Amino acid sequence: MSFIGFLALLVIDIGFLFFPLRQSLSDIQRKKKQIKTLEYASFAEAYSGVLTDEPEKDILLFEYHRTQDMLTHYDNLNWQIGSILVGSNIVALGFLSNSRNTQLLFAAAIGGSLSLFAWIFWYFRHASIYNIKNDRLYMIEQKLHMAQHRMVGYAETKKWLSRVSGRSVALMLCIGLLIAWLIVLI
Repeated sequence: MSFIGFLALLVIDIGFLFFPLRQSLSDIQRKKKQIKTLEYASFAEAYSGVLTDEPEKDILLFEYHRTQDMLTHYDNLNWQIGSILVGSNIVALGFLSNSRNTQLLFAAAIGGSLSLFAWIFWYFRHASIYNIKNDRLYMIEQKLHMAQHRMVGYAETKKWLSRVSGRSVALMLCIGLLIAWLIVLI
């Protein structure tokens, strides 16, 4: 039963991991193509067709502050939920690693894996919203001659930033815990 449970969980894990990993890689490829096709100085111009008749400076500043708040909200939400789910998986692994009850181990492994998959899907959705908010901040900064978020883009072109993204960290955490669940089932 333990080996069959291990194989079943392995198939489920590979199937569920394939979608977010493929989605993440396609997002990265699309972003790379976008960076190559657009000059950094004209990045906001690509979106300017969406917005016409920009409001006055005080309204843009208000929108900037609210967008900044939402950007922080989505980033915090991703990692708060992630820390709870990752932490609970680690605690469950610790308590159940010595158990010989195969049904309990299999149920815990399935439950832990599903919670991690749910978090990855949640994370990718909110990361996309985060990117949209970031683009809007960039547009407002360009209009108001500000540089808070535009400096991050500049630093990226200068290769000053780390290559490890939040998506990579989230995927590494998920994959590591899924492997740990599979090892416990063996």
